[in-house]
Amino acid sequence: MNAFTFEFPSGEHILLGLFVDRPSLVSYEELADELYNSRRSDLTVVNVLVIRPPVDEALPPEESAAAQLAPVLERVPHLPLHLLGSVDFSHRLTTNLNPSVPSILVSEGNGEFIARIRQVELEHYVTEANAILRTSGARIFRAPSGKYCRSFLRVGNVQTNRAAIDGFFFWLLPWLKDCRAIVTETWTISTIAMNTARLLARYSPVTHARVNVEMLSQYHQRGSLLPDTETVLRHALSAKEGNALILISSSMSGTLIDGIEAAIREIGLSLSRFRFGSLYLLGPAKTVPHLCDLSKGVHGATFEFFETPPPDAGDSPAIIEIDRRTYFPLRVVCAAVDVRKATAAAVTDFINAYRNTDLLSVHRDSFLSNGQRHRHHAIYTDLRKVIDHSRFTERLREKLSDVVACPKVIISPPHAAGEALAKRVQDNLAERFGRMVPTFQHIDLQLQESDASDRVLTDLLRGTKEEESIIVVDDVSVTGGRLSRFQTSLRQPELGFDGRIHYLVGIARPARRADWEARMMRLRFRAPKHLPQHTVSHVEFVVLPDWQEKECPWCQEQDLIRLLARARRASPACVARGHRLHAAVRDDPMMGDLFFMPEGMAAMRLTKNSILIDEPASQADVFCVVASTLQTMRTTDVPGKTLVSHFPEIHVLDPQCAFGNHFNDSVLRAAVLRGAKARELEYPDAEQESARRQLAAAVIIDPRPDMHDLGFEIGVAMALHKLPSILSESGVEDVVQERGWKSAFSDFEASAKGRL
Repeated sequence: MNAFTFEFPSGEHILLGLFVDRPSLVSYEELADELYNSRRSDLTVVNVLVIRPPVDEALPPEESAAAQLAPVLERVPHLPLHLLGSVDFSHRLTTNLNPSVPSILVSEGNGEFIARIRQVELEHYVTEANAILRTSGARIFRAPSGKYCRSFLRVGNVQTNRAAIDGFFFWLLPWLKDCRAIVTETWTISTIAMNTARLLARYSPVTHARVNVEMLSQYHQRGSLLPDTETVLRHALSAKEGNALILISSSMSGTLIDGIEAAIREIGLSLSRFRFGSLYLLGPAKTVPHLCDLSKGVHGATFEFFETPPPDAGDSPAIIEIDRRTYFPLRVVCAAVDVRKATAAAVTDFINAYRNTDLLSVHRDSFLSNGQRHRHHAIYTDLRKVIDHSRFTERLREKLSDVVACPKVIISPPHAAGEALAKRVQDNLAERFGRMVPTFQHIDLQLQESDASDRVLTDLLRGTKEEESIIVVDDVSVTGGRLSRFQTSLRQPELGFDGRIHYLVGIARPARRADWEARMMRLRFRAPKHLPQHTVSHVEFVVLPDWQEKECPWCQEQDLIRLLARARRASPACVARGHRLHAAVRDDPMMGDLFFMPEGMAAMRLTKNSILIDEPASQADVFCVVASTLQTMRTTDVPGKTLVSHFPEIHVLDPQCAFGNHFNDSVLRAAVLRGAKARELEYPDAEQESARRQLAAAVIIDPRPDMHDLGFEIGVAMALHKLPSILSESGVEDVVQERGWKSAFSDFEASAKGRL
């Protein structure tokens, strides 16, 4: 299902919406189920839902559309719902089709709203497909135009799935009404063009049953007419009426369009029968017709082209040519980065303060107070373990000092840690203001008249004046979804809440610092703007990956062992490990035995003078400091400190971090292997990849126990395709046999070779 969230202001509101495609083979009943099952968390946060029916069908009348939407409205009764479609090649947005809630759009059907959705969707495809190629340092691209740039948009990369190419067809519709042929600048966007012609025949079979698609062989240079260019342009006008659309992937200055126009005149064809349009605009030439404007940059990349290499590229920059036919760079650059103390500084302070408190564990489910499972966490943070820690207590007191008037009520999520934080806040406020502020636990503040506690809370909130306040606490905030759900409920007009909200988080642990900053900005917003804004504060902050089952390294290991068991080949070591992983999810948290160890070997431990964390520390503490550091490296573009890869520049972890002498302790090497993704470990170059295998083999062969205790973790990395099989490396198979590891490594090898 193609779905994404969007956010932009609309009058006194901030529109936080969910956009969803309904393909022709998906009924509204199926769509409703899919929304409920896979987008439930988004639906509790957003304040508007936009659904796009099949793009090759005209938008139905609102009366019939509303009837078809009944299954969706049953699942999503609390959101305004609009359909976005087209009628006679023009885009249309319906009025709100949910009669039970008011619309929040300033002017429904407004072209500005539609244009913003178009911008968000087409930007979404660029970022999802990693379509921006980048260089850094003394490297510079030479684009097909002959100009130099540091960022290059290869639009062809976005053609990754049906939803994306169908989306382009939808937004191209206003250019297609009189179109009888499509000519692409090169074959790099041929899939978009071919799919557009296919869908056109279904959208308008009478007038567009057969639309020709032609492609220029390479980027057209002005003044150099290639032999096939005239043939392509003449074929495009084979129909006696209508026009031909010249489709450009991206335009910086309009030079390519000028060159093709000149070629059309030189050939002697009528320029009036050609229409030009660019999917993306990269430069200031606003006169170029375009669908998506990226001239101000996107995802941290800005587009600037130079006649000569810029001064910051150095006196002798390395030129990377972009091929004029494929728009691919003609060489790849791979740089190794390592885990540095400076990058880990922020998380080191946090982990050192709370190490060995059992705050952190891994591979664990969270539950509500009623025992209902909430979600899985690869890294689990239990605030109850540190809520009375001196550092946390002092910082909490400081944060609450900003609350200058006694609030009417404290609201927390319905689980033990949230209730514990609410109690500490209540005690602090009682000490300062001399009264006990009532506390309530709720999952989303969708208050029910049938519930006695909800009725009491409703009365308190409804009577809250503009100058009064409440406190909303959350023990741990990962995605911000819970706070956003509270915010959405408190904004409902029927509740009548007019007060100020103080949001207080025990531990904010987003996957990216920028995510948390954006979240705070949304939560602070209060209308009308002359009123004091809401406040958002946290006692502790740490960047950590947000991994659920799919990305949890221990869930992946558990799935591997289940697969081995089904194949009736799991070794005794793997069976025992499987039992431990099963127990960890709910009953027995993993803190000191995160890593798969050969039987009889002492648990890996941290020794003195580590660059990342002080000793003694639990394995969970060590893993989290490494995982946080790697996550920080995934979310920064600082040269030498980033794991972000923008083809053709690829960044990988130096194999010395996992197998060499960058760290003295196996526990740190194991944490790197567990915490890194496969693409962050693997070299594209065969020779360098061979050297990585040899390093791993040397660890297995090493006679020292505090080196080869990493052996089973290397085996798991093989099985999970983070490392090619190393059993064929010299000496490895003999050592595995001698140490009694053969059965376990046979399991690892079977997965690595795809034999399960």
